[in-house]
Order: sequence, then structure tokens, then C-alpha cells
Amino acid sequence: METASLNAEVERAARFFQVNLDGDVRVQVLRFLAAATDHSWTADSVARELGVASAEAAKALDHLCTRNLLDVRISAELHFRYNPGSEALRDEATAFLDVLDHKPLELAKRLAEQRQEQERAAALQVFVDAFLLRNQEKKDG
Repeated sequence: METASLNAEVERAARFFQVNLDGDVRVQVLRFLAAATDHSWTADSVARELGVASAEAAKALDHLCTRNLLDVRISAELHFRYNPGSEALRDEATAFLDVLDHKPLELAKRLAEQRQEQERAAALQVFVDAFLLRNQEKKDG
């Protein structure tokens, strides 16, 4: 039972990653902002704190906003604060961050497995498309 629960947690976290993050800078930014919910951050301040380029931080912040994970305040600069738009989204983000903190190897393994599955599916689709094209050419030719 414990293994099934662990697998469900990791699967849930991997799904959240794929849907909402799918990038290491985005994960770093989310983790950083979620740990500092009482503070608003500009892209430059996030970049300095994380040691990434301002453009990378800005791009990650924009993406997290589109996923409804952040609040944005507009003044002379944009200020971002972690605040998921619904309780369900907050629960998903919290579950993801918990797995990331406590089961990072299991999560990394599952994400790698998902990537391999996607690559295999893409390769299979290329083969099917080529086969269909070849059959169509025989009918036309």
C-alpha cells in the first residue's frame, strides 16, 4: 500500500511538472517564490537570488503567470508573488513541491521515463506517417 501511495504522489507531481512547468528554471522560480509568500519579487530580484539571467527569470515568471500560479502587481516594474488562483491548483503545487523536496530521485526517474515514452511515441508516429504516405503514393502512382 505504501508503494502505491508513493507512486501516486510521484505520478501526480510528474503530471503537475508536465502541465505547468516543464523546465528547470521554472521549477527553481516556483520553489523560490513558494518559500517566500510574504514578499513580492521583480524579475531582476528573482534573477539575482537564483543566479540566472534576468531574461530567463522574466520568461519563467511570465510562464508561471499564464499557469495561474502567481499574482502580478504593476508599478514601475512588475512584481510577482506566489499565489495560485484556486485551492485545487495550490494543492497540486504544494504536492509537487513536497515530492520535489522529499523524493527528488523518484520524481526525476518518473520524468525521465515520461520523456522516453514521448520520444518512442514520436518515433512511432514518424514511422506510421511514412508508411501511410508510401501507401498513398502507391495508390496515386
